[in-house]
Amino acid sequence: MTTIVFQTGGPFHPVDAQAKHIQSWLPSDWKIKSAFGTDAFEQLGEADLYVAGGLHWTGLKDLSTLIGSEPEPPIWASAQIEKHPYIPPTEAHKAEFRKFVQSGRPILAFHSGILSYDDWPEYGQLLGYRWEQGITDHTLYAEWKVKTRSSHSIVRNVPDYQLIDELYYNVQVEAGMNQKMHAYAEFGPGSMGEADWLQPSCTSPATSLRNGATA
Repeated sequence: MTTIVFQTGGPFHPVDAQAKHIQSWLPSDWKIKSAFGTDAFEQLGEADLYVAGGLHWTGLKDLSTLIGSEPEPPIWASAQIEKHPYIPPTEAHKAEFRKFVQSGRPILAFHSGILSYDDWPEYGQLLGYRWEQGITDHTLYAEWKVKTRSSHSIVRNVPDYQLIDELYYNVQVEAGMNQKMHAYAEFGPGSMGEADWLQPSCTSPATSLRNGATA
């Protein structure tokens, strides 16, 4: 049995619903275990893959400065989850994540998961990717043509395809990483939104999927 620990939670994106949908694509001996926020770190001991998918960042402490409050946009309804506060990882959680990375098991940094735990810089360093306020951004929600550009197993036999979503760009990649782009979407003259990268994160191979706002 291959076990995937899929971190969920946070506003905007229906990550738990996405995890359930992805499960339907997988072989019967691949099991996704959804885990809210820091609960995911407690389950990494049995994980063959960690998906950093939840949006757990300090901005949850005062979202009104970002999105307004009169009335508050339906960001929790769109995520199909009850409103919750920011819950930081404990030292025990941090130790479990370090241990997972050191084991060499793979990581998928899924869409807004790269914003999480911005008050713990080491998380982004170990994940390999992070959202930098004022630098990283996303496109409008629209239709894009995604083109594959390598023969790597992560995109092998995947043809070019159309996607309706938002794409992240200017995602910050940890210094010294051996990064390779395997798929991309062009969204303007001279502009390119990376749809997928593969590179080592410390000792764990890490992939970043830049789309994923919808189920």
